[in-house]
Amino acid sequence: MDTIPEDEAAGIVKDIYADMRAVLGIPVVNLIYRHIATLPGCLEWSWATLRPLYASGAIGRSAQRLAARVALPPLPRLSPAVLAAVGVNPESIRAVLRTLDTYNRANPMNLIALTVLLADMEGRVPPRANTGRSVAPRGAPGAAPAQPDDALPPLLAVERMPPDTAALVRELAAIGVEEGGVAMPTLWRHLAHWPGYLALALTLLRPLEANGWLGEAIEALRQRKEELARETQAALRGGHDVARPDPAAGAELQAVVRSFTGGLIVRMIPIGQVLRATLPEIAIPG
Repeated sequence: MDTIPEDEAAGIVKDIYADMRAVLGIPVVNLIYRHIATLPGCLEWSWATLRPLYASGAIGRSAQRLAARVALPPLPRLSPAVLAAVGVNPESIRAVLRTLDTYNRANPMNLIALTVLLADMEGRVPPRANTGRSVAPRGAPGAAPAQPDDALPPLLAVERMPPDTAALVRELAAIGVEEGGVAMPTLWRHLAHWPGYLALALTLLRPLEANGWLGEAIEALRQRKEELARETQAALRGGHDVARPDPAAGAELQAVVRSFTGGLIVRMIPIGQVLRATLPEIAIPG
């Protein structure tokens, strides 16, 4: 999947990435937006549409309700001794926890936001909050900006990983996939610094896929996201001054958003919660 990585962004894309990190209070720009940035005019229009909902807290509130919909099964708790045996020391555990916490916060927000965006593109729009043209100004109240200590482990390119690690990452990427191609969730590329942990994660997730729990959790989120998105969408304002993408780019934007909201993002919410629940509680600085 083509993307514009954060360290390669320039111009308006770089500015939007920085604004997204500040408004969401998250130290990374998620995969879906890095891909949308490759589609002409799509990142500009998408962010102008969604920014007021993020900045007002409307998306965050709906995302919290969505995340609470996941009822976790009984799970083992991995002890520090178990993690140390596979090469994950206490400092590494903190890095893994920080990474999971970031994605567990971002993914529910992204799912609500992109479901709202898709409904808007498809013309499924409830009455607007007003009829004026409005874009939330820079500095609108939102989540606290990400701090330097929030930095996540550097992303590793799959093709540069040791073969065994790359194989684990690809197996994890396929967990819960029902059909079609497998997009690579960025989470696994962050966590590939600790292949021993990836092996434990795969061991934890495989039974939940096999016994049907993961599929049921995904389907429940698919249904709940539509209800919450309708509620959130009602807070959309009348419009903004960023032009819609041209028809070809707009069609591609719809297709990718539909794919992510029905597949990758909705899949990673229960997966992230399972992994977080099985780690030991270790204080994270800051």
